Order: sequence, then structure tokens, then C-alpha cells
Amino acid sequence: MAITTRLDAVVRYREQREKDAQVAFAAAAAKVRAAWARVEALRDELERQSGTPRRTVDEWEIAQGSALRLQRRIEEETARARDAEREERAARTILETAHREAEAVRRAAEARRAAIRLELEKAERKELDAFGQLLHVRRRSE
Repeated sequence: MAITTRLDAVVRYREQREKDAQVAFAAAAAKVRAAWARVEALRDELERQSGTPRRTVDEWEIAQGSALRLQRRIEEETARARDAEREERAARTILETAHREAEAVRRAAEARRAAIRLELEKAERKELDAFGQLLHVRRRSE
């Protein structure tokens, strides 16, 4: 028999908030990984471009312009990756808070269930004692 308390609705609500926070944290972590992957891809592209030989001044100027544009993109993507890391830290903080709150309510509900269980057992023992006394009195009167 499952013992229900008034805290059960609060437990469900806090657990749902915890799940939502877990999903948000996972999304933020994926965003960080994707941002750093873009930075690494741009760095690899820059490295590939810097290794190609330039024969004329025009080719050299074009390559330099391309390298500068790539360098700016790398800086922009690095900034986005750092922003994503900040968002991930915020999501982690929210997740930790939601977990602590849910855990506190779960413990309170479990303590309440234990108290109710103890009260039910006490009432059952009292009832069994009363039946035992009645049975004893009945046997003595026979």
C-alpha cells in the first residue's frame, strides 16, 4: 500500500523542474561542444591555408586577406564558445539548485511517510492488544 501525503504533488513538481534543468544543462553542454568544434574546424582551415605555397604577390595578398578573415571568425567563434560556457555554468547552477530542492522535498515526504507508517503500526498494535484483551476476558469467562 502506497502512502500518499500532501507533499507528493510538490515532489512531482520539483522532480519535473529537475528534469527540465537536466535537459537545459544537456543542451547547454552540447552547445559548448559544438562551439568549440567550430573553433577547431576554423583553426584547422587556417592551418591548411597557411601551408600552401604562394607564387605571386596577388596570391599572397589574397591568402593574407583570407587568413585575416579566418582569424576574425576564429575570434568570434571563440567568444561564442565562451558565452556558451557561461550559459552552461548557469544551467549547471540551476540544475544543482533544482536537484537540491527536489531532494529536500523527497526527504521530507519520505520522513512524513515514515511517520504515517509508524502511526498506522501503532494503531494496529493497539487494536491487536484490544482484541487480545477481549479474547482473554472471553476465555476466562468460559
